[in-house]
Amino acid sequence: MVRQRADAEFTLGLDVLQRTIGKIMPALVIQLSISADKMMGYYRGQVKNVVARATTGQTVQFPASALQKYIMQDGVHGRFRIEFDEHFKFVGLVPVAPTG
Repeated sequence: MVRQRADAEFTLGLDVLQRTIGKIMPALVIQLSISADKMMGYYRGQVKNVVARATTGQTVQFPASALQKYIMQDGVHGRFRIEFDEHFKFVGLVPVAPTG
């Protein structure tokens, strides 16, 4: 019962923010501030996934490799939209605010 409620809240949260390009694509917005030192764990192969809290309060996990093109000297900073397919599988990460 609790699991069903959590799933329903997650689905509702994803429906709050959607992008339309021929079809509806569920998405969540996250604010990231990851230091360069922490991002080194990705390069060393110690970090495979990033766990972040969306602006809706939901926790989301996605591949650390999705951040590679957004890494600056001081790490990764900014607001990003995480996009999912219709089965809520990770599709991509798009900056929605300046990252540097």
